[in-house]
Amino acid sequence: MPVLAADVEIVDIDGRHWANWLDLLVPPALSHRASTPPSWATVFIDGDKKVLHAVISGVGSVVPGEVPFAGTERAALIKLRRDLKVGAVIVLTTNALPELWAEVEGDLRLGDDIVAQGLTMLRALKRLNNVGVWSEPHLLDLLPTPPYEALQKTFDLLIPNKTALLAYIFEDDRSDVHASIVAVKMAGHIDLVTTHLAFEDALSGPDLARQWPSQRKRLLKLVADRFNKPSVGVFMDKAAYRRILTGPTDQLTRELSARNVIIDPAPAWLLGLLSGATAVAMAGRGAKALAKMLPASARKMASDLANSAQDVMRSSGASPFALLGFDPIELWLNVRHFYGAETTGKMPQK
Repeated sequence: MPVLAADVEIVDIDGRHWANWLDLLVPPALSHRASTPPSWATVFIDGDKKVLHAVISGVGSVVPGEVPFAGTERAALIKLRRDLKVGAVIVLTTNALPELWAEVEGDLRLGDDIVAQGLTMLRALKRLNNVGVWSEPHLLDLLPTPPYEALQKTFDLLIPNKTALLAYIFEDDRSDVHASIVAVKMAGHIDLVTTHLAFEDALSGPDLARQWPSQRKRLLKLVADRFNKPSVGVFMDKAAYRRILTGPTDQLTRELSARNVIIDPAPAWLLGLLSGATAVAMAGRGAKALAKMLPASARKMASDLANSAQDVMRSSGASPFALLGFDPIELWLNVRHFYGAETTGKMPQK
């Protein structure tokens, strides 16, 4: 059963929102909107680790002799990135790409959805990591490759069928929606993806943004009426999103308390994960952890949700995240520092 339906409908897509999501999700140093472009460089080397060709985004080809390449060791790559004044460096041997495509073509199966294809590509890249491909930042060392079946089972456990998922980011001055996405799950897979453009006729982006903490209820009803009842909804302003990425580990707690971030509907597993608790696996202690995280008015809801988490755990027999083979919280803590700064010189090193 694919995570994405083979005939998934992608309708009413706001191109501005799509571009803004890309900008929000890509680390600032790698973004095309970084304050100090260019943002990345690709260097091709031969078997003797001699530079044959190099390209820098926004600049183009660079004379090989002008690339201060000193090897593929981590320290050398960090220095190369800084010397080139870019946010990321990728070094490849001349045969790395042919080997990559050969592996990918051998592993792809007819009917694989885009998620399965992405996992296949990532696994092939990780097999070449530090052999034919080197990168700084070293994201390939950190990213997990869970089995597709485990991803599907986790998705099924956490997201009910016949429900919708929403994520909205608003402009800081509440003038409009900055980015939006709505996805509908049916029969185990996402079969529809849209943006706020699907609701503009009944609730314009500026009208929603102007009073989004209260107007979100109107939006949730529209989603339920036109598609399916929402099971997860996340709403925040752009400044809160950036503060969460770059602030201390308890920044999300502060934003939730200040209602700069609202989760509605708020499933137990998501609140548990965001609180830093071990969520479903520690559901007995989850109510206490969630109560500390949320304002007093929401503590009863947190307790009820934690009890629901216990029911989920009993029905599944284990923490749903255990199926993935990695801890999402730990993964986030390992990669979040890449969002710490736009400029190359200030980018923290792990």
